[in-house]
Amino acid sequence: MLIFTLLFLFSLFFLPQLFGQVIDRPNIVIFYTDDLGWQDTNLNNLGDAVPWETPKMEALAAAGAKFSQAYSPAPTCGPSRAAMLSGRHPVKTKVTQVSGGDLPKLSNSQADRKTIGPYYPGRLDVNEYTIAEALSANGYHTGHVGKWHIAGANGFPVAVDQGFNTEFTSRGVQQNMGDRYDISNFGGNDPNYPLDADGIPYDSVTDEAVAYIENRVAANGGEGEPFFLYMATWLVHTPIQTRDLPMLQAITQTLVNSGQIDTSDVGPNGIPTETTPLTADGEYNPFYGAMVQTLDWSLGKLVDYLQATNDPRHPGRTLFETTYIIFSSDNGASEQNNAANGFEVVADNFPLDLGKTSSREGGIRVPMIVTGPEIPVAEYSNVVNGLDFFPTILSLTETTIASNISDDFDGADLSDLLKGTNTIVEQTVNGVTTERTDLFWHYPNASDEKSKSSIRRGNYKIYKKYVDNTYQAYQLYNGGDNLVDVEEAINVITTMDQALKQDMIDTLEAYLVDNDARFPAWNPDYAEADGPLPNQDLVPAIASLTYSQTTGSAKLMIEDDATKAAISYGHLLFRRNETNEEWFEAGVVSINGNIITANVPSDAYKIVFNLRDENNFLVLSDELEIVNITQITLNIVDEVQL
Repeated sequence: MLIFTLLFLFSLFFLPQLFGQVIDRPNIVIFYTDDLGWQDTNLNNLGDAVPWETPKMEALAAAGAKFSQAYSPAPTCGPSRAAMLSGRHPVKTKVTQVSGGDLPKLSNSQADRKTIGPYYPGRLDVNEYTIAEALSANGYHTGHVGKWHIAGANGFPVAVDQGFNTEFTSRGVQQNMGDRYDISNFGGNDPNYPLDADGIPYDSVTDEAVAYIENRVAANGGEGEPFFLYMATWLVHTPIQTRDLPMLQAITQTLVNSGQIDTSDVGPNGIPTETTPLTADGEYNPFYGAMVQTLDWSLGKLVDYLQATNDPRHPGRTLFETTYIIFSSDNGASEQNNAANGFEVVADNFPLDLGKTSSREGGIRVPMIVTGPEIPVAEYSNVVNGLDFFPTILSLTETTIASNISDDFDGADLSDLLKGTNTIVEQTVNGVTTERTDLFWHYPNASDEKSKSSIRRGNYKIYKKYVDNTYQAYQLYNGGDNLVDVEEAINVITTMDQALKQDMIDTLEAYLVDNDARFPAWNPDYAEADGPLPNQDLVPAIASLTYSQTTGSAKLMIEDDATKAAISYGHLLFRRNETNEEWFEAGVVSINGNIITANVPSDAYKIVFNLRDENNFLVLSDELEIVNITQITLNIVDEVQL
């Protein structure tokens, strides 16, 4: 599974000289891209090379470990970021989709769905222990630059609330430029984006990342300090745009030369116009290509600084030699975009199926590179995940944390694999270390077709599809990187080894149950032509909802109808009296026949009962505003004296 290169064999002779000196608390940089797909660069190309250049990414890969089968924890950004920073799977953090904290309802445009996703929070719980908190306790200065996206609707908690010393959350060059065809909006014309010495439009995110490291070098009177930089660029997330006019012109000309864009569709400024069709399958969108190249430039500027700067804590070494860099993405590429002038193709994850917002391979397969001390140059086909970052960083930095936290990690320590002392990924569970064989995904908040959970084991991947409770299986590989059906086109659920199939299904189901996974419910208001759904006519009705200030509890009464389904379980949701609406889960309800009760948090402003009946239909109460009356006790003695 490990492919050794000639450079690795060469490095064996020089590792003792290069790494003989012990590095005290090596620096950590996580360069986390936004929506960068597995096929968007020349790192993992299957088929034709992309028509844009990524030399800095390729140079970084040539300096360390490159993974061909790396995955994100989820197919969207918020869940992946929460999982990566905490080391805990989305099924545990409950952050299973972006922009949570809403009531589990369908919008008018979603009324044709048979299922409704479960409630999920809009924030990473402030009590979750993060990489930043662990490294801070080991004497590291910790900084976050760029996208956070795991705070609640009211802006809490942000990075400095979860262990980071500093934060900078601008979008930088990815701030929406409005009309992407208007020459006045490009760098050098827009005064907010002057050109740097290289002719690149100013990007505050990249500059702040470099400045953060500069400040760490200058700390303690120039003696420096160990640092952890979480560089979370907004590239290459929508809007699909670029402020780099010469770069866009060059990529457009490349696509004209290859026949992908017709000369007549190029405007007088050498770029596409509003009427240029960008609808062909493949990696042919020049705006997106310029975004990928800008991302490559940003990575290069940071790496160039590390390579050119001496580490004051380790004389004779550069920061690049004393820093571990982890480069990856939060999910797969978003393949389509509704631009101002209509639909356009942004990227193409082929041969991987689908993209962002899907747990199919195109939505969760991501590029991944790791460089740093004692990491030889190598290419790996081992199956790895963003959940592995936290335990790996702890090992690389010799940072220790409480066992009750590390025992709940869902990732594996990759340090032995990275350093060439092991060829497999090992994971420690309950004090026992064995080969990690399974990866899991849980994505219940999506369309009927995309709402799934899945397990990857070896060459196979199995999905559980919630809209019909069926299973699908695909053989992706036949060992290593030997492709079989990475396109996930042939369902082998009935032809694969049936013992393996059942064990994978049983393992997936057990994982979900053991971690209190939340599942989609059936839509009680489904009214499409193929309705009603089975047992939809049995959904019970709510008779009343009341709150008692005396007991601090709420009571919901279900209509007394023996022909209807019973309530099986549920949770109380509440929101505080804050500017922006954000719902929280208070706890499980108590069920006694048709009477459902729950304790109400003292700071609740409104409450909702979020219930399921015995057929798994959603039963959601109306909102009830909590009004607590201030009681005044009179002094009886004083009354008598009057």
